Amino acid sequence: VSYGGFSFIKVFRVLRVARLLRSIEFMRMIVNIVSRALKSFIYIALLLLLFLFIYSLLGMQLFGGAFQTRSKHLSIEYRENFDTFIMAFITAFQILTSTAWQRLLYLSYGSSANIYLTVLYIISWIFIGNYVLLNLFLAIILDEFTKDENYVVQNEETFDYAQEIIVKESIATAATSQSQLRMG
Repeated sequence: VSYGGFSFIKVFRVLRVARLLRSIEFMRMIVNIVSRALKSFIYIALLLLLFLFIYSLLGMQLFGGAFQTRSKHLSIEYRENFDTFIMAFITAFQILTSTAWQRLLYLSYGSSANIYLTVLYIISWIFIGNYVLLNLFLAIILDEFTKDENYVVQNEETFDYAQEIIVKESIATAATSQSQLRMG
């Protein structure tokens, strides 16, 4: 049965894969860690949305109506602009994710906006958004992994096992080299 181009059978296929992934112990551990980190994710997401809102409004103030919609030399129409809030939000999100931000820089150079404010706007938003706020998500996940006792115990057991193998190999190597010295 299809409704609006969406098949309900596909939903059951996805759920079957999700059930399979749930049965894998490692995936269960990751899902538990991410679910515990959701409370912190919500605060970081709200902070990210706040900065995205601020930079969208700032972009509307700096570049509103200043971008060319068509290239002079090529038959390319640009969708990125700061004319409406929705397009400013999408364009600021595009800069945040570092997706074709060079084209935005090129468009802003051709605009009537101050070139120094343009560079300051784009570089500061890439730095604050991409390198600070998005990396906070990774820091939260890593913090939850270090808090997980099962993960720590598993790593300690692996470390002890690896240490035991290294000690045995070094003893075997020392014994082999001593026997070669006696023979030689």
